[in-house]
Amino acid sequence: MKFVEDRRPTLASWPKRIYQWSELPQLFRPALEEWRGEGLPPGNVTYIPQVRQGVGEEEHAVSWWRGQVLLQTLWRGGVTRLLIPQGAAAIRYEVQLLKCILTIYLKNGDQASFSYNKVKEDQLRPVLSLLLGRPSGLAFPTEHPEPERLGWLLEESYGMYHTALLCYRLGERLEDCLYLRGKTGGLLWLIQRTPDPEYFLGVMNRGLAAISHDSYSTCVLYAPWESMDGAELVPERRGYSLQVQAAGGKMTIPVQGGQIEKVRNFLDHLSRENDQISQFH
Repeated sequence: MKFVEDRRPTLASWPKRIYQWSELPQLFRPALEEWRGEGLPPGNVTYIPQVRQGVGEEEHAVSWWRGQVLLQTLWRGGVTRLLIPQGAAAIRYEVQLLKCILTIYLKNGDQASFSYNKVKEDQLRPVLSLLLGRPSGLAFPTEHPEPERLGWLLEESYGMYHTALLCYRLGERLEDCLYLRGKTGGLLWLIQRTPDPEYFLGVMNRGLAAISHDSYSTCVLYAPWESMDGAELVPERRGYSLQVQAAGGKMTIPVQGGQIEKVRNFLDHLSRENDQISQFH
């Protein structure tokens, strides 16, 4: 079997902000005609080419206008379109080295996803903010608004202290939090001595941000209060896990034996402070 060799430069697969309409592939243009008639500038469109040319991968065009987001996906010659008019029900944001994967969960139960190179994430920040129900011009914070509150986390884990900044994409105020350190275990851990995985749950004024972080990837489930389906401590075959669910999105966090009481106290406090959520156990 002969494979098509991709001889494009690396930059050819990176997201590209559109500056002239001629730069956007023709198949993505018809869906934007109405917005263009209303004044949509080309800079509100980001084109995401195939990562590897000739292997049947998807291409995307992501646009935003007046609080709405339009995701177009080109695959096998056809374009599918998804309009998100008032933000997503929940978002799963994952970074694997330089690859970002964004999964969008909608109020009707549907979901969609697209990926892009993190180097150019600044081009998609208005989209990320709108999907999370925030203003398109929101600046993502580079430091904690109240660093003294998380001084203990800085001492416990320098990496998670800075990773926890991802919580502020959902809300501007941290009400409460939970930090857990996991154990990888197994033969691979003994050989490679990789760092333990870490978990952080940030109770924001607008919802819950659940973070999972290890040496390879970082994953965040953003769950606005109105979309929360629950957060509970679940018995497993070999212990417990903390499961967070929102609008079809889910994150499962392993809980070590000595952490059970800490998790229960956090969930009890969460249920008392947030009467928008019907059940936390």
